Amino acid sequence: MKTLGSDLSLYSDQVDSEIIDKYISDYFLLDKAKGSFNGDLIKLSQTGNGLLITMGDCIGNDSSTCLIKEFVLNKIEEIIQVEGITLPNLIINRIYDYLHQIAPKYTNPEFLMACGAINLAPQSGFFTFSSSRINLLYIGSNTFELFYSGLSINSSKKLRINNISLVPWDPNGSYYLFTDGVFDQLSGSSLERYSRSRLINLLSDIREMPLPLQVRELTKSLASWQGEIEQTDDYLILGFKLHAL
Repeated sequence: MKTLGSDLSLYSDQVDSEIIDKYISDYFLLDKAKGSFNGDLIKLSQTGNGLLITMGDCIGNDSSTCLIKEFVLNKIEEIIQVEGITLPNLIINRIYDYLHQIAPKYTNPEFLMACGAINLAPQSGFFTFSSSRINLLYIGSNTFELFYSGLSINSSKKLRINNISLVPWDPNGSYYLFTDGVFDQLSGSSLERYSRSRLINLLSDIREMPLPLQVRELTKSLASWQGEIEQTDDYLILGFKLHAL
């Protein structure tokens, strides 16, 4: 396994490295915080022979936001290991339940904490994904698809994600899980946003490159776009490839 940028093992203290290597053949993790506090969050968890990846992003970059992120990181492990929940949408729903109890601000649409979860347990040529404002881009040899899920509010006024996406398990394809901070970055010359479409176009253009070269091109593009102005927001991008089943 090759890595560039941050090391996934830093986010997977309770995961056997052999489980990561079993499914993920190569990856990069581009983790760029805006300020001195922790940036967006990512957590790897193990369940039997499966590997779960949870990503999150909440508005703000101060000490209170940092505490909320630490709370969520701890709860993810409890949700999976103690409560035994492994379906991606149910993991996110439980995160919102806990946030509603201790920090309801982050379940308000204006300040909603974005969450996404992947379960890398192969099921008939697919893996599962659910999210709220976290994007998963799959690029195959002749196709690409952007996966994301919507929220609903149930009769108890609780936020709920009901959809689970089935994502093709493609050892020849590439996958990119990312928070929205990357396409919110303003241009140093025009104050235009980087945009989701610009990111997708770039990743499509460089899809044939090895991942270490891809992340270099991505880093160079974002740095050139930002120029001399301040970074707009935290952003986190996980690019990865999968082993054949």
